[in-house]
Amino acid sequence: MNTNLDEGLGFLTGMFSLLDSLFDQPLEELVEKMPIDHMVKSALVTKQGTLGNILSLVKAYENADWMTVIAYRDKLEVSDEKLAKHYDDAIKWTEDLLAIESEYHVHV
Repeated sequence: MNTNLDEGLGFLTGMFSLLDSLFDQPLEELVEKMPIDHMVKSALVTKQGTLGNILSLVKAYENADWMTVIAYRDKLEVSDEKLAKHYDDAIKWTEDLLAIESEYHVHV
């Protein structure tokens, strides 16, 4: 996997991949208006590039589409252990965020 890739761009890509659901608008229209890195836009709109491959891998993992997971895992050269750890870390991060929201009754 491209180890020079900025983790912040990966995080941003993942978060922005949910915007169409939040705003009930096509992702392409939302992203077009935003001043974000072209790699993020490309990943979100065309699923191209390393970020697009990572996004496709994550979506396949979430959907238990193991054949697609294997294809992207191999393409990105990510071990099963590392993939599972990153997924577990993301779940933990989400659980922590929801716990804070619940504790303080803050709607994030």
